[in-house]
Amino acid sequence: MEKLFFINGGPLKREIRITKESLVIEILNLEVLNKGALVAKFNAKMHKLGGLIIRECTLFESNGKKWINLPSKQYEKDGKTKYFSYLAYEDRAMDEKFKEKIMSAALEQLKKQGSEKQQEEIIEDVGDLPF
Repeated sequence: MEKLFFINGGPLKREIRITKESLVIEILNLEVLNKGALVAKFNAKMHKLGGLIIRECTLFESNGKKWINLPSKQYEKDGKTKYFSYLAYEDRAMDEKFKEKIMSAALEQLKKQGSEKQQEEIIEDVGDLPF
């Protein structure tokens, strides 16, 4: 399924088409935090969108559920802390798919970093070898 998007409602010099296959996401600067439900923070680079970088994304996990938050502003309303996301699709289903793609890429990077760290620990544990 292909959707056509317009920036700021104005005419574009070229059309930008977003398809399922076009959102190649690279996770940059992933930092594992493990503070309460907060697992990690990272930047997400959208290669097919001209290298757009979304900074300060966060990955959470609690009660068996995982989710990400895109950059947001914290505020209080009726004595409760709330968050206003700076970046979102108007279409809620599209917004959820977008976040799912980013979360999938972040989890893959987290897994990759974990296995690389395990490899480093194994190498360090070998100690003095006779050769």
